[in-house]
Formats: sequence, structure tokens, C-alpha cells
Amino acid sequence: MMNMSASSDMTDYDLVTPTTVKKFPFLAVPSEELSVPPSQLKCAVIGVNSFIARHLTLQLLERGYKVVGTVRVGYGIEKVPYLKYWQSIFKDQLEIHELDIQQAATFDHILENCFCVFHTAMPFYLLQDPTNEEEAEQKFYGPSLSGVKNVLEACERMRVVRVIVTSSTAAVVNPYNPPKSGIVSECDWNLSSRPFKEHLGAYRLAKTKTEKYAWEFCRYLTTGHKLELVTILPSYILGEILPHSKRAPITKELVKEINENLQDSKTFLLTSYIGEIYRTLKDGERPRLAGNYGFVNVKDIALAHILALEKRSAKGNRFILSQSTRNVAETLNIIGETFIQLFHCKNIHFTDLEEEAKRSDFSRIKKMDGSKVERVLGLKYTSLEETILETCQSFIDLGFITREGESTVFTQTEEEKSNTTSTTHGPFDEQLNP
Repeated sequence: MMNMSASSDMTDYDLVTPTTVKKFPFLAVPSEELSVPPSQLKCAVIGVNSFIARHLTLQLLERGYKVVGTVRVGYGIEKVPYLKYWQSIFKDQLEIHELDIQQAATFDHILENCFCVFHTAMPFYLLQDPTNEEEAEQKFYGPSLSGVKNVLEACERMRVVRVIVTSSTAAVVNPYNPPKSGIVSECDWNLSSRPFKEHLGAYRLAKTKTEKYAWEFCRYLTTGHKLELVTILPSYILGEILPHSKRAPITKELVKEINENLQDSKTFLLTSYIGEIYRTLKDGERPRLAGNYGFVNVKDIALAHILALEKRSAKGNRFILSQSTRNVAETLNIIGETFIQLFHCKNIHFTDLEEEAKRSDFSRIKKMDGSKVERVLGLKYTSLEETILETCQSFIDLGFITREGESTVFTQTEEEKSNTTSTTHGPFDEQLNP
């Protein structure tokens, strides 16, 4: 087992081999940027309908890449209206396949001729914390590790060049043993989460175990082919629920189709932190994180994934995505105030700051340092103010939260609210990332 506590750079393993150059001749050209048009490269996005992945997919398509995306079995393109909509716009650029991430044999045909694979899907059962080690292994560690193992082994077999794994700041934040400086960076690893004494502790340890496994796998490959690994570690994710562009705007017809398939729409749209924001502001639930944490726009996370593909210097690196570090409860209340003051919404719940101050999950974090991605990849972050506005506008556009006097597009019964909670945190909640 290698020691990974000292450095965030794993650059000593990732050499371009003759077999790689034979398959992708442009790699023989010494250049920081890819010296080939995006239209000549095929990328796979594992878990294409997660919050981050749908933004990543649309940005890849807009850049001209060919994209093969996977959805879990039973959630084909007919159940995900925006994927069908994008296929009608981008034609042969986008393929969608159903995939059981736990079945290794199903990967190879999907990854054939892919230059890069984005592994964004992490299967977790998040409704309830495990009560013992066996349950933690069955519901958290086992599925996550077998999923990344299957992806990496398939990438090695199919001679994929670069693999970009969406990890999490959960893998770097030590709740009980934070850095004395209060600054969290890519050099840190979460080794202190307590799976049976801490809410989401098993989830956080699963994220750490999964990312460490990925680095170990790529470093110690004994075949003639070497995988170039990059990991992206998002913090608290805000931004537009459903991405759009000039070529692929959110149309009335698309919103109508989403509304007609309401329960399925909740399943794939109200995931990640977007689901938490909704439940906190509309249902009055308590935030799952307390204290200070990083915040970042989902579009910036998606772009960081693409820059990690396009920049040769990205290989062998971890990148934290955090534009600024703020108090979680205070930030959620600012979002609530924005809904009321700028969008004239009613029935918004606010978090009790005094009660939240009694929780100390991450109270000693002063800064979640996301500057490395700026230095190495040249990413420019969206301001938190703009990000909050985009978040609120997106809820309004899709009708999840309505202005005073407007009727809602998405109307929920109490039974549906209960179902939304269970599906939002279901077995394949790809990106919670606390």
C-alpha cells in the first residue's frame, strides 16, 4: 500500500507508452494542449444523468466531442427527457447506454475507442447511516470500490488514455483532526470519519477508500498500458439544476415533458446538494452539513473535468473545487433571502443559526483551498453571488419554487414528498459529495 498523505501529485506513474501513441498518434506531439480537434475524440461519461455529469455532458457536446453516456438499468433515454432532447440536437455526437456498474462484463463495448472516461457515478444508500461494519461494507464501501474497480479495469483493457474520477472533498476533510492551520488542501486525506458515530461518516470514508483505490490501481498497473488519472474533488455544489446553451435552450416543450414524467423527473433532477437546498428551503429540513464549507458552481466543476482532459499537465493530480468558504447555514439563508427579495417567493424556510452553531462538524475549517485548479488548469471561478442567482433562477424556471401569484409546475402531495426524499438519496445518488 502506498503512502498518499504527503503529496497530492502522483505524476511518477503516468508515462505515454508506445501502444498508447499507436492508438492516438497525436500524443507523440509534445504539447500542453491536445493537438487534435475535439470532434476526433470520443469520451465516456459514466452516470450521465447526475447533477455534475449532465453539465459535463452538455459542455463536452458544445465543444464538439463525441460522448457516450451511461444511465443505470431501467433509466433509459425515454425516462430522461433532456437526454433525448440533446440527441435530437447533437445527432451522432451523443450515445446513451444502460449500464449496471457492478457488472464488469458490460463495460467493454461502451468504452471502445474512447480516449477519456469520466467516472462520475458512485452508488450509495444514503437514506440511513449503517449501524455496523457489515452494513457499511454492503451499502457503502463494497459498491463504491467494485464500481471504480470495474471502470478502471475496463479502461485498462480498452486502452483508454485518461480517466477522470469525480471524488469529493469528503475525501480530504478530517472532521475530528483538521489541519492546525484550518486550511484544507489536496495534500489532505480524511482518515478520521467515524462511520457509526457520525452522520454520513460511512459515506465519507467510502469516498476516501474509493479515491485511494483509484490512485493505487493506476500507479501499480503491471501491463504495458498506463492510465493517466485525475481526480476532481467538488465542495458544496450550487448552480443550475438543468444545463442549457444557445444550441440547447430549456424549452417549454422540455419542461412540459419533464412535468409529465414527474416522479422520474424528481429522481434525476433533485439529487446532490440541489435536493438538499430544496428540502431545506421548502420543507424546513435541517442541513446535513454544519460549520464552514467550500461552495462552487456546478458549471465550474464540469469545466474543470474538461480542462483535466485537455491539459496534459493535469495528469496525476487531485483538484479541489471550491470558490469560497462560507458558513453553510448562513449561505442557505442567503439563498432563501434571494428567493424572497429578488424573486418574490413565499413559504421559504430559514435555518436557525443559533441551533446550527451548536453543531461542530466543520467549524474549524477556515478555508477549503481551491486555488490549485486555477494555477494548473487555468480555471476561472464563477462568483458565489452569481452562482446563487443562477441557482434561484433555475428553481423558478423549472417551477420547483414559484413566485407569488404563480402556479407551480411541480405540485407535490405529501406522499410524493416522501418518495422524492427516498429517490433523491437512493442507491444511485451519484454526487452528494459532502
